Amino acid sequence: MKSPIIKSAAALSLALILGVGITGCSAAANNPNNSTELSSSEQNTLESAGGELNEENFAEVLADAALAAGTVHIEQTTDMGGQSIVSSSDVVLSQDVSHSAVASVMTVPGGSVFESRFVDGVFYLNLGELTESKFVAVEPSSTNPLAEQLAQVIDQADYLAQVRALAAAMHHFPKAEGTEEIDGVETTIYTLMLETELLLERQGLDSLVDTSALPEMLDYVLYLGSDNLPRRILMELGDTPVEVNYTGWGAELDIQAPSDDQITESDVLGL
Repeated sequence: MKSPIIKSAAALSLALILGVGITGCSAAANNPNNSTELSSSEQNTLESAGGELNEENFAEVLADAALAAGTVHIEQTTDMGGQSIVSSSDVVLSQDVSHSAVASVMTVPGGSVFESRFVDGVFYLNLGELTESKFVAVEPSSTNPLAEQLAQVIDQADYLAQVRALAAAMHHFPKAEGTEEIDGVETTIYTLMLETELLLERQGLDSLVDTSALPEMLDYVLYLGSDNLPRRILMELGDTPVEVNYTGWGAELDIQAPSDDQITESDVLGL
């Protein structure tokens, strides 16, 4: 009886960690087989005045900037029917997703707190009483349904894949709509019109998200610093507004797996 609740919580937790598709990172950003080559004149344009984005360089420019920063702190709030889901995450970016690290705490309506970590390719999930207030270690390669579900999302948890998903789902490339200062950083505002089903499909989330209540198109408001790092994202999933704030790009982080005494056996999940 616990399995659907646990799987939903785990999927939601990981989706929040992904920061609506703008958190992880990938070796593909520097992989000549996957990256888009820029002409010298285009490269000079990107390096001046904070960089000029266009449809061709959008994914690679944002991915390169995040990889160079290496770390970020993410605060996300999702309002659902007057109640909020709030998550706070520290993320260490790596060229190899399996070497990325995430530590996240999520508070859901009713006051329940879920904690999750992703370290050395292993997902650790603490669902409070459901997991005896300890972490369950989930290897994405194992055969239980939760692991299979998490593995599907983890496979897409790289920055270049996510920004390429945004680029592919864009109805048209947006023009800058002005500026706003966020935490002392001057940001340029872009509103991306995204095709919902195509976005979720490209993000590998289409089998985990019921799109029937979502609009065909999403307005995805991106506040981008002159360093090509996002500082805020605003979007509405139907009647559900989502706000994601990014701070501490490049700050020193040390994310560790839970200690042995903080981990319980996976059979507490009933899987």
